[in-house]
Order: sequence, then structure tokens, then C-alpha cells
Amino acid sequence: MERTLLFYNLDAMIEVVYWVNGYQAIRFRFWVLRF
Repeated sequence: MERTLLFYNLDAMIEVVYWVNGYQAIRFRFWVLRF
């Protein structure tokens, strides 16, 4: 059970990291297009 919980938390963390990276990439793209 601990292993399943660990994998679930790891998967959730990876999802959050991907979401944050995607959001920053979109902001960076808009910042570049302004100039």
C-alpha cells in the first residue's frame, strides 16, 4: 500500500511539474511575441 501511495504521489507531482512548465512556456512565448 505504501508503494502504491508513493507512485500515486510521484505521478501527481510529475503532472504538476508538467503543468507549471507548460504555463511558464506559454507566458515566455507571449513575452517574446511582445517584442
